Amino acid sequence: MGSQERVLVIDRKTLKEKILSPFWGASEIASTKREAIFIPFAGLNDFFRFMISVSPATEVLPNRKGRFMLRSSSLEHNQDFQQIISYGVVIKPGDKTLKVLVYRRNAAKGAYKEERLGGKHSVGVGGHVQVTDRTLRQSLIRELIEETKIFRDGNMIDSSKLCSDFGRYKEYFKLVPCGLIKDETNSVGKVHLGAVFLIIPHDNVDIRMRTGKGEESISYKYMTFSEYQKGVNSGSINPESWTTIFFEKALPFVKASCCKKRE
Repeated sequence: MGSQERVLVIDRKTLKEKILSPFWGASEIASTKREAIFIPFAGLNDFFRFMISVSPATEVLPNRKGRFMLRSSSLEHNQDFQQIISYGVVIKPGDKTLKVLVYRRNAAKGAYKEERLGGKHSVGVGGHVQVTDRTLRQSLIRELIEETKIFRDGNMIDSSKLCSDFGRYKEYFKLVPCGLIKDETNSVGKVHLGAVFLIIPHDNVDIRMRTGKGEESISYKYMTFSEYQKGVNSGSINPESWTTIFFEKALPFVKASCCKKRE
């Protein structure tokens, strides 16, 4: 882990009392009962008022409600602080079905910072919110640029344009707030909270994972939901828990959001 990397966290008590309690009994969060939940965006007014501005146009990161801490081994195992993750799922709406970008994380030592997830399959592009990020969307776009290549009409775009002007992402794709993922069933989930967005490329845009030596991804494929499930059933896909939660609990929201894109 980078010695100077500082990431956004929120203390567990605040998360429990201010955000999750309406959906997940506060006593359960602090007890030995471990569950995994997905909270749709429609029920997250309190979260987005608490963490960011209500208006997407003026979305800003928290000041006193959240804080930036040095990312370290001790933080990765400290359940008193929940690290905020921007988690973007790339969805391709088709004429008859939807496809989602599924990739396999690199298991090589040092290639992927969160070694507990190395080698697993994921639908989430993104990562920790850093000091230089001014919004959750900006955090996600920064991570997207680092982890993928974006093509329009078959030509790879110059990602530096998005780095200098994050608002230009609208030329290439739509970002739709999807919900929150909280998983208390494993060591990674106990210290992270996922703010999930759908990334819906325009019809002439293609988003591809960066793969190869030194990259965080070693392979990827756009898959229908049924193809993904067949892979899980056969054992050829070994998903991380957030990906499992997304497929099991978020699909109705995904389908509704992608239908709206075509209206």
